Amino acid sequence: MANVVSNETIIPLKLEEFLPYRLEILSRLISHGFAQIYESFGLGCCEWQLLMTLGEAGTMTATAFGTRNRMHKTRVSRAVSALLRQGLILRGASLTDLRQAPLRLSARGQELYTQIAPLTRDYLHRFEELLSPEERATLDRTLILLAEHARRL
Repeated sequence: MANVVSNETIIPLKLEEFLPYRLEILSRLISHGFAQIYESFGLGCCEWQLLMTLGEAGTMTATAFGTRNRMHKTRVSRAVSALLRQGLILRGASLTDLRQAPLRLSARGQELYTQIAPLTRDYLHRFEELLSPEERATLDRTLILLAEHARRL
C-alpha cells in the first residue's frame, strides 16, 4: 500500500495521552467495579439503567429512555423485556407502538430500586471523596463541555 502522506513527518499517536482512549479506560474501570453491585441483583447494565431511570422519573416510554441514555433501540427493547419478565416494571397500553407505551416500576421494582439506589450513591461517594468540592465542580463543568462538543462533532 502506498504511503498517502508523502514528504511529511507523521507524528505517532500516543494512545496513553489520547483523551477518548483515557476516558474509555476510566469508564471500563469504574463500570467493572460497579457491575458487581447490579449483577448481584441479577441485572445487566442496561436493565440497571432502566430501573434507575424509572425510579427517578416515575414513568417514561422506551423511546424516551433510549434517547435520554443514548441507547440503541435493540438494547432498550432487551432491557424492557428482561425487566418485564422479572416483574420489575409494568407497561401501560399503547395501540400503535410498544416503544411509546408508558413504563413504570412495579412494587417489586420499586423495592429493588430502594435497595440499589443507596449502594449506587455509596459507590459514587467513594470516587467523589477523592476530589475537593472545587475539583468536582471543575470535573462536572468539563464533562458537560466535552459532551456538548462531542454532540456537535
